[in-house]
Amino acid sequence: MRFPKDWQEVLLRASSGEKHIADVRTEHGLVLEFQHSHIRPDERRAREAFYPNLAWIVDATRRKRDRPRFEEGRRSLRLTAWQGIYTTPFPDGCFAQDWLDSRAPVFFDFSGTEPSGPRAPADREVLWGLLPGRAAGNAVVIAMPRRQLVQAAHRRPQILASRRIVETIDALFRAQARLDARRVAVRSSWRFRGSGPRRRRARF
Repeated sequence: MRFPKDWQEVLLRASSGEKHIADVRTEHGLVLEFQHSHIRPDERRAREAFYPNLAWIVDATRRKRDRPRFEEGRRSLRLTAWQGIYTTPFPDGCFAQDWLDSRAPVFFDFSGTEPSGPRAPADREVLWGLLPGRAAGNAVVIAMPRRQLVQAAHRRPQILASRRIVETIDALFRAQARLDARRVAVRSSWRFRGSGPRRRRARF
């Protein structure tokens, strides 16, 4: 991923005077942090607290288990009404535990630091994003082409409206649950009405 030099390694200071260096900070205020090594949970949370508009790009080839886990776990992904957006009740079956409770979008790059280009396999050109929050207990996962992510970073203050996406899917899940509950109640009511004692035929 290529960005202008003046967007790279940007020094920022907290009110306490503590220094923070953003891997990439765009002119829109979006911060991209590229993670190629292990990061402690407390350090990850500290960065998420400091940068109000952050997205992680994680090298998902660092550990041998990462890609096989995803290839197996992606079977649990359920389609939504929107192309490239999925839900799963089992995010731990797709992604490393370290990132499941992130407060920022996390994009997993399964091609790692290897160069990619026009001849790269299609799946190498797609990053898989885990959005913060849950939709009725389900994680929301997005498949985003690498080029689209870079273009979004250049043009917008957010890669995507992750909060609105999760809230919209959550509302749909809950609406469907209410509809299903009403259907069950109606079926139960008719079953109850039809299960009363049968009248015996009079024999005279």
